[in-house]
Amino acid sequence: MERASRKQSWHVLAAALGAVAVASPTWADTTQPATTTASAKVQTMQLAQAAARAPAPSQAAAAAALEALIKAAKAEGEMTYYSAQTENVPRRVSAAFQAKYGINAKFVRFNSVLLQQRYATDAESGSFPADLIINSGDAITYAENGIKKGWFEPIATAGVPAILSGEFPARFNRNVTAIIQLSPWGIAFNSDKVKGADLPKDWPDLLNPKWKGQILLPDPRASDAYIDHWALLFDKYGESFFAKLRDQNMRLYASGVPATQALGAGEGSIQVPTVGPQVQGVKDKGAPVAMIIPDTSVGVEQHVTLTARAKARNANAGRLFANYLLSAEGNQVFNADPGQAPCMPWATRCPRTTARRSRERLRARPKSSSSSACSALRTMPVRGGRGAATHP
Repeated sequence: MERASRKQSWHVLAAALGAVAVASPTWADTTQPATTTASAKVQTMQLAQAAARAPAPSQAAAAAALEALIKAAKAEGEMTYYSAQTENVPRRVSAAFQAKYGINAKFVRFNSVLLQQRYATDAESGSFPADLIINSGDAITYAENGIKKGWFEPIATAGVPAILSGEFPARFNRNVTAIIQLSPWGIAFNSDKVKGADLPKDWPDLLNPKWKGQILLPDPRASDAYIDHWALLFDKYGESFFAKLRDQNMRLYASGVPATQALGAGEGSIQVPTVGPQVQGVKDKGAPVAMIIPDTSVGVEQHVTLTARAKARNANAGRLFANYLLSAEGNQVFNADPGQAPCMPWATRCPRTTARRSRERLRARPKSSSSSACSALRTMPVRGGRGAATHP
């Protein structure tokens, strides 16, 4: 009954936005129920518990493992990863990694859904150009399905020195993936057009008639990460909020990046939702954009997932890059965007504690098949591209 109610609520949410349902992504495991089976949940829990009980190696042993990994990675000389983060983040991290180790870290940037589809297409053809992926949305389920197919291996048992030594905080280790960032969703605005008392402070402020035709909306199909945000607002404000939001004549864009670029170009006054790195990437190019984070928010988790060593082209360089992201040094580089509010693994307290509480509350709710799909806003032309970009 609870699952049926959850599924029904998504249909109501889609209807409130004037939306139509979208089929599950191509990577979904059609041989299994959309939700993780009870046996799979037990197996995942047992693996996590076993990893937690395993005695940690001495610091000397961990240091020796890192030294051996560095040597093997340098022999490979390069690695490639797919990233759902905006381009400014992987570009900065790749440069820092190369400066530290002399290893070329190439990346291809997609939105979350396209990233998963691309990786699955590669894997199903027997090709694994990406040694790891950095992804948001339902990254854990995607990793679990990929492990069943032999594409990935659990990061907890992949011999990553930062995990072996205990440097990486255990509470961010999800066994199959590792969380390297939590960025709360916020409201972006064009700082040339929105000033002073007009600045929105909370989600209901979006319903002010002055914003009619001025709100830019990324297509929710671009990432599963959007689902938790809209579900939270549906739970808090109800269907009437979405009916009024739809009356604001929002402008739909293919994903967050073209929406933020359009905001900076003055095509609208407000963009929702967005995260700090996305806004900063456009601001760094001189665009007049800024953002605020309402007290009620959920966070976008960025997960690292490793291609199985037997499949990866540069397994050692890939694991060394993962180790860098999981280390205090590399994680600070990953989270270095000014003005963003990430909850880094080493943070003693998230900047917005409500974001963490809301995320955990939503995760505790039952998931239906609707959780793996997003909705498209009907009657709104999609603006902006949905392509990928490859970077050396």
